[in-house]
Amino acid sequence: MVSATTFYVSPTGNNSNPGTITSPWATWGHAFNSTAVRPGDIVYFRGGVYQMTSDNLSYPYAPGCGYNVSRDGTSGNYISYFAYPGEKPVLDCGNITPSGRNSRAIWGNDMNYVHFKGLTVRNVRQTSADVNVYGWVIEGRNIIVEGCTVHNTGGRGFFSTGHEIHYLNCDSYNNNDSMSASLPGNDGVGFQNVDLNNVDGSIYYKNCRAWMNGDQGFSAVSVGYLEFDGCWSFNNGQMQGEGHGFKMGAVGIEPPPFGPLKRKYTNCVAAFNRANGWTTNDNQTFYTHLMHIYNNTSYHNGHPTSYAGVSYGFVIYNTASVDAEELARTYRNNISYQNQHGATFIGSGALYTHSNNSWDISGLTVTNSDFTSLDSTGITAARQADYTLPNNSCYNNFLRIAPGSKLIDAGVSVGLPFSGTSPDLGAFESSAAPSVPSAPVYVSSSIENATPARLEMTYNMTLANIVPAASAFTVRVNTVVRTVSAVAISGTKVLLTLASPVVYGDVVTVAYTKPSSNPLQTAAGGQAASFSAMNVVNNVAVVNQPPVVNISSPTKSTSFVTPATITIDATASDPDGIVAKVEFYQGTVKLGESTATPYSFTWKDVPAGTYSITAAATDNKQARTISSAVTITVEASPGTVNQEPLVIITTPSNNRNKKYKKNEEILIVAEASDPDGTISKVEFKSGEVTLAEVTSAPYTFLFEPSDTGKFLITAVATDNFGATSSSSGIELVIALFYDLNSEIIPSYPNPTSGQFTIDFPSGQAENWSSVMVVSLSGTVVYKGIIEDQEYSKIIDITDSAAGTYILMISNGRDIVATKKIIKK
Repeated sequence: MVSATTFYVSPTGNNSNPGTITSPWATWGHAFNSTAVRPGDIVYFRGGVYQMTSDNLSYPYAPGCGYNVSRDGTSGNYISYFAYPGEKPVLDCGNITPSGRNSRAIWGNDMNYVHFKGLTVRNVRQTSADVNVYGWVIEGRNIIVEGCTVHNTGGRGFFSTGHEIHYLNCDSYNNNDSMSASLPGNDGVGFQNVDLNNVDGSIYYKNCRAWMNGDQGFSAVSVGYLEFDGCWSFNNGQMQGEGHGFKMGAVGIEPPPFGPLKRKYTNCVAAFNRANGWTTNDNQTFYTHLMHIYNNTSYHNGHPTSYAGVSYGFVIYNTASVDAEELARTYRNNISYQNQHGATFIGSGALYTHSNNSWDISGLTVTNSDFTSLDSTGITAARQADYTLPNNSCYNNFLRIAPGSKLIDAGVSVGLPFSGTSPDLGAFESSAAPSVPSAPVYVSSSIENATPARLEMTYNMTLANIVPAASAFTVRVNTVVRTVSAVAISGTKVLLTLASPVVYGDVVTVAYTKPSSNPLQTAAGGQAASFSAMNVVNNVAVVNQPPVVNISSPTKSTSFVTPATITIDATASDPDGIVAKVEFYQGTVKLGESTATPYSFTWKDVPAGTYSITAAATDNKQARTISSAVTITVEASPGTVNQEPLVIITTPSNNRNKKYKKNEEILIVAEASDPDGTISKVEFKSGEVTLAEVTSAPYTFLFEPSDTGKFLITAVATDNFGATSSSSGIELVIALFYDLNSEIIPSYPNPTSGQFTIDFPSGQAENWSSVMVVSLSGTVVYKGIIEDQEYSKIIDITDSAAGTYILMISNGRDIVATKKIIKK
């Protein structure tokens, strides 16, 4: 079932809310698992820090397992979990101590058709060497992770297996397993893929960054297809892990059939890593893949004195594969410069296909002057608002080829776009004319009946989540400017929230003036043009007008004589529809209804009394109007003697042995009837003092005595002709406290000569803690402890004077029972 609902999550929300923008949910786990979320829906996470909670956790539902993501979209109708436009939601897991061997923030197990955007995960803890940390686990099919970040975990940042998983503009940094026993930092990886089962698996990384991780920036051990385009891996290997920029990964000792392309690296950068820029990470016991490594740059890897291994730009090992398969590892148009031990390391017996790399071209020596800049300042800068790489000096100049460099046009065509006669070497084309992205074109606008305060503009292309200021839009309603209070973007639509709703018949126009900052645009940068006033389709339905109804007969103050038959006539009409029915009421009691003209009802055998009658008309669209009330009187026939009403108090019973506490709420209920009329009121009295007056059934009163003593409570009923009668009185005894459990505590003998026994009810001793005996003057003559398994207790007050004593039992906080003891 395809839906199109928008939900919201906020740090100040509540999971019992409906998930609207004004009543949002509270936790990521609830949003990831609520059955209200369906294919095509969007869930917006408002900005702020969300502390990890213990609800909606993955199997086995223990702290550290991570939030499960159980909702699936469908093809063409992804479920979207997005940061609210212009805001940054952060899931902080620092308060969670994992109870098992795994510690995760999010575990998307077997997901389908889900799109994440703009979400940040941090502080997933490694609390011991036995705990494996995964910041964000993706397992499933057709998943998009866009503009998301994982940082400061105790292990892996992003971890994934599956089919058609796309990472776009994501960052992973400061992930270090500092507590690992053998090699601290060896599992600190920015992006990792481990999959030895899905030979048809596919994962794509585009413009992602990984830095300051304990081991690799990007690491793979997989039999599936992996593609890396425009990714940056730098400053990895922060502890005792290796610290490769890209670990390409081998096939295990039982490889799938050789043939399909398994690895593709294009336009990527590896710099300042502790070990190598790229490594095939295989050996003579493993098998290789078909690989394409094209137009990448490996710069200044190695150099730290703390690493004893090799540090090259590219490392290629010998494998158990035959020569023809090893030669399917193809390297073209790559640059390897200023790496500690050299451009490449080729293992003994290793073969690979290569040409037009910086180490292949005879007479070519790469120098600093071949680059516009080697200054990496700003390499960790924050991304732009649309999550693309930073627009700063580093990303515009660092490792880009300088004009006149011999690296220009030194490559060979590998299917990537280039300018000039041939491709340049390295990750960046030096003089490629920037392609002009297509601009989104305005299509139409409408206001729907369900959302009369929201104007929806539609474009022909999906728009980036870059929101212009409200001042960029001008909305006029009947030529008068209507204020735009909020702007949001969803797919191809721009949603304008108006200060007040439009109504049926309003003529609406909208105009857009492209602002200098944050204009409407696509992810590729194509910007929407300004346009003047365009007509808006107003789909707001006409407002239904309520019906009109009046009682035409009887008229006000008309009198009848018992036994009365009264015909009630009403006139009713509807200005924009039809009257569906007219109902007739006496007070709140419905007498009857009529569904066709003439609207009339005959009320028979009406007893003496005064009555207020109304008519209620309902139209064909359920609008309802109640007429003005008409008061009529039915008088007793001549010679009829009015009979007194009847009244009794039913609750509480008249039990003089029962005591109530001061200020305790005591419900008093009376029943009253009149044999020849109606009850006008029932008064509750304490002696001659009126406590309350009730004019309609049920006749109840909540008595809260503010003093101690005895109270005689009566109920007095008055009928419609003024006759009164009183109920029998009930006596209420009010004390400072009452003996709640006195009757269930046997004591014997009582009276006693000094020694007596008390029995505790089954199961109560464990809730009680002590017992005391005090004189009426307050002197404690006995005090003892009640053990949990004690069922009776012998108490000795032999040395006390004869008289009356009070036995008290306490639960440690309150006196829960008392009993009078007579000492002979």
